[in-house]
Amino acid sequence: MKDEKPVWKTVTVPFHDELTLDIPIDSELMAWESEFYFWYIGNLRLTAENNPVYVIHPHNLDIVLSDAPKADFDYPAWRNALTEHGAEIIHEASNGVLYYSADALHVFTYLYTGKQHVLGKATLFDTGDLPAAYAAFEILHSFVPGPQKKQYTAPFNAAREMETIPQWDENPLALQLDDILPRQLTPSWLLKEDSLDGFYFYPDSFTDTVDAYIESDPAYLNELIASAKEKDWELSYQKEFVAGKQSGSLLFQSRRNPQAFISYCMISESGLNLLLSLPSSITVKKQMEFIHQCNQLPAGNRLPWLTAQWRTQLFKYGHVDPIDELPGWFEVFDKHNNPDDYFFGAAGLLNDQGETVIPPRFDEIHFSGNAFIGHTNNGRELLDMSGKSVLKAELIWRERDSLYMVKESSNKQGIYDLAARDWLIPLDMNYLSSLDDSGLFTFSHVTEVKESSIRYGDTGLIDAQGKTIIPNEYQTFWYNPGLKVIVGQRRWQQGDKTGYRYGIFDMQGNLRVPFEYDYVTGEETGAVIKLRKEGLWYQYPAE
Repeated sequence: MKDEKPVWKTVTVPFHDELTLDIPIDSELMAWESEFYFWYIGNLRLTAENNPVYVIHPHNLDIVLSDAPKADFDYPAWRNALTEHGAEIIHEASNGVLYYSADALHVFTYLYTGKQHVLGKATLFDTGDLPAAYAAFEILHSFVPGPQKKQYTAPFNAAREMETIPQWDENPLALQLDDILPRQLTPSWLLKEDSLDGFYFYPDSFTDTVDAYIESDPAYLNELIASAKEKDWELSYQKEFVAGKQSGSLLFQSRRNPQAFISYCMISESGLNLLLSLPSSITVKKQMEFIHQCNQLPAGNRLPWLTAQWRTQLFKYGHVDPIDELPGWFEVFDKHNNPDDYFFGAAGLLNDQGETVIPPRFDEIHFSGNAFIGHTNNGRELLDMSGKSVLKAELIWRERDSLYMVKESSNKQGIYDLAARDWLIPLDMNYLSSLDDSGLFTFSHVTEVKESSIRYGDTGLIDAQGKTIIPNEYQTFWYNPGLKVIVGQRRWQQGDKTGYRYGIFDMQGNLRVPFEYDYVTGEETGAVIKLRKEGLWYQYPAE
């Protein structure tokens, strides 16, 4: 059997009462989970039902406690019986023995505390792995008080262990960050103040999530060191962080549960400090791999859009909405500068360079045409693309192109041409409306205003240049886009008889069919327009 010295790194953990135990850093001390456990030794009858049974997982090293009387087990007598029955003693120390018997290597350690029997055992069927048997012996013998000579186990030292981790041709963590950071650290996400709460991701090379936080203070790792001492965490490893130049890392070990480690790493990414952390549920071996990969990361530039101007806008807004029609522009809502107490905060606008185009002061902002319409508690405001205020009114909406309908509570209505920076139809006591997609506007003047009603006069048509092409002498107009004509309706009266007559105009307001007809069909969608006069039907255009 070949005797080569292994490297089993251990941590010392509290075990029972005043006893401690050295266990491998990649293992866990846990209670036996099965109901079935039988071990009869001397007069001790050890079962999972009656005795606390522990296992060092995944190495299958057992430790059992018993409250039986001291006389139920005589260790010297049991030890002497081993050789009498032909066992080969390989290694021995006070209260423990490593021996070969029945085609297997066996480890047995024992302590009587004055109150309880404490027994450790392991069986290794790979009889050629004697170093592992020696290491198992040193681990199971570690609960015996007093100085012990150890050759096959050694206390875990994070700094020395880090030196033994091999370099990667391609850093796995760097590859993950190349994929994750551009998708996660978008302008829309970083503008929100709650982005400081961080995010998480699942790297392929680890078995749990990595938590990530934006940290403004490059000295935050030092703050973690100070606070860790207060929470019973001890610093095991440190590499200094230098913003924009060198990643930094920390590894802490719990004083209360020395098996538990937690790691932190800070990296520079496009001018941001990004703090990454693995939870204590991850083995220390994986924690060190994480730190090692993190230590090899140079300052990143995965976010080329993140200029100094953008960085002044980050983490300020409670709500952020992209402007779909303007890629890279955002409507942002500031809850802290919100004197009018808008629900999401005061709305402003950022362009694709991160510049403030409209400071937060609206309830909401809509992109409309080549301008913006801001909503306030007092009405609407039209602003150009530079954020300059053009006009204010009770209601403003875009009709088409650069034309905006403007309405005031005084029953005044007009149409403003933003491109010309002038009124197409000045504000007046009018009622204005687009005539479908004709490019023309109907208009009628206010003739009477009462507390609960408004009366309007007859209707006319105005073209896109503001010219009246049909006077306001009609009741209704219909636009037929297929024939490119306007069908009009006019009130008719002759003696005691009243009704309506219908006629047709071209798009310039020229009368094509006189108002002599008492009924019309196909006025909006027909391929022909049929008109009735004195019981006879005619059509436009004529056959």
